[in-house]
Amino acid sequence: MIIATTLSVKNYFWFLVLAITINVVGLLMAYIYAVYDAKTYRTKSAFFNGHPAAASAAAVAASAVYSDAPEPSLFGIYNPAEKIAQVVRSVMNFRSAGSSSSSSSSGDDNTDGSDNSDDLYDFRNATYRNTYVTINGPGRLGNKMFQYAALLAVSRHYGYRPFVPSNNVLTEVFKVRHDTLVDISNDDRFGEHKPGEFDTSLFEKLSADKNWTLTGYYQSWKYFTNITKIVKREFTFRDEILKEAFKVLKKFGLGKKTLIGVHIRRGDMLAQKLRGYNVADEHYVNKALNFYRKTVPSPVFLISSDDMNWSRNFIQESYDVNFVGGNSLGVDLAILANCQHSVITSGSYGWWAAWLAGGDTVYFSNYPRRNSWLSSVYNRNDYYPEWWIGME
Repeated sequence: MIIATTLSVKNYFWFLVLAITINVVGLLMAYIYAVYDAKTYRTKSAFFNGHPAAASAAAVAASAVYSDAPEPSLFGIYNPAEKIAQVVRSVMNFRSAGSSSSSSSSGDDNTDGSDNSDDLYDFRNATYRNTYVTINGPGRLGNKMFQYAALLAVSRHYGYRPFVPSNNVLTEVFKVRHDTLVDISNDDRFGEHKPGEFDTSLFEKLSADKNWTLTGYYQSWKYFTNITKIVKREFTFRDEILKEAFKVLKKFGLGKKTLIGVHIRRGDMLAQKLRGYNVADEHYVNKALNFYRKTVPSPVFLISSDDMNWSRNFIQESYDVNFVGGNSLGVDLAILANCQHSVITSGSYGWWAAWLAGGDTVYFSNYPRRNSWLSSVYNRNDYYPEWWIGME
């Protein structure tokens, strides 16, 4: 009797050791995989600073992050998947789509495009607390994102307090922190020089004795190149949007395969072709897909568009091509932003999907169409980050 009890206790002890070992090894392997995957796609230390590609890599071991119920722990001891889920949540809290970066014209950025700004900068502690700055520009979601990013850069530069109205379309998609209603007086307006050209005077002429309203588009990555971490944090998707996006992403191998987000803009661009709003054709899209087939192991393409019928009819079908568009603007953007690499055609919506995703971006280089009116108000070097890959 005594011998039997001793054996059962000993067996239970080794059974317990085995269970703990399995959990710990699982955690370590998932962690190493996530970091390795992040480095593979040239995000380097981005796993710790909010890069969505790194978050996607970690998600392979964290299916509980956006599922309806947490994954059960082994023998009730502790759950490696849930531990990785905590890491992913912290990464997602600092993203944008993620996360995606730019190199600095001032020389302050790192060679991989990430900046050295304080991503926890609190605008409420601005130098001039009684000086406000807001923005009032035209357009839809992509345009508003450019405007908001420029607003944050201006606010950080001067030490003024930024805000946008709480009914701004950005608040429907992102967890922006500076949405409020401020009735400003003694205000003046600053209008940009050109919509797609970096205007240095924006950082020279806004005196502290007035409140300011910025007007225009501000479509240049150079406005916010020194605060990319701040911009990514502000463009953290709302939880309900991420949940829907991750349902789609998981179907196509999130964290296991190389996902390439493809955005095809047509719609209103077709009606304004004479002004230079050029539309890429199927030859460009297939050329861009073939580029990744030659340079990336086992790519999986996720195609989103404002004209999904055209996309299905003209994009060459293959085992690696999947059509995922047709959701809300926010969900489609979150899907594209959480891919490792990107293909875009024209327009600010696709631009931001690629910027948040990071990795490599192939863009349609004849947008705006050369020698058109639109090309005269855009500087390609200011609009497209210099490390993106142009094709026609």
